[in-house]
Amino acid sequence: MVSKATTRSHQSRVLRVVAALPPFFFLALAVAGCPAREATLTVSTQGVLTLITACRPCARVDDAGVEPSCACVVGSRPPPEIERRVLQARLFLVTPSDNVIRDASKCMTLLPCGDAGRPPNCLADSLNQQLDGAIPHGLGFDGLENTNAVQLVLAFYEPVESTSAASCDRGDLVACAGLAQPLGGGNYDISCASCQGGPKNAPGPDNGPCPKPKNSCFLQACADIIEKNSY
Repeated sequence: MVSKATTRSHQSRVLRVVAALPPFFFLALAVAGCPAREATLTVSTQGVLTLITACRPCARVDDAGVEPSCACVVGSRPPPEIERRVLQARLFLVTPSDNVIRDASKCMTLLPCGDAGRPPNCLADSLNQQLDGAIPHGLGFDGLENTNAVQLVLAFYEPVESTSAASCDRGDLVACAGLAQPLGGGNYDISCASCQGGPKNAPGPDNGPCPKPKNSCFLQACADIIEKNSY
């Protein structure tokens, strides 16, 4: 049974990401007196490949570290092992006009997918299953009238030590992905990503949701927003 978007009050306008049966989620703009407009959001295998591509080091270095001349660098962490280590993730709803996080999902734990016995869509399936529980009541805020005024950002964290508690500590931030609909419409998906040690320009079919600061990268901008909002 699909969950439905609802307004918080008769007069309110709410953007809401509502979990449905896995692997689908809904982005809905509910306006008083008007039917809700909905668009599905699901992380595809292609979206995960965009993330993996963004996390490939931009240049080879002897110690498998970060090459600062071409790479996105935030802090001193090495490039992440996206498919080989436990990850944590969190979905943020941001208004880019003021870089304010309006709402956020619960922190999610993603088990490694680098095992040869796991299917190629392992990480995508894991993300979709975790999101189903991480946004049980949706994401939203009052007063929103235009879905183009917000941005969906999926942040990834790689804890230094494995832990059973999902904390999404910003000191462990290693990648951020922007989500958007494909050109011509369709499901919201990862459309670009920026990763520690990866290229400064966020790769992906549409890098509009991953704005790059002049002298840095989208991961740095993402880290700044998360810190500014005390997440």
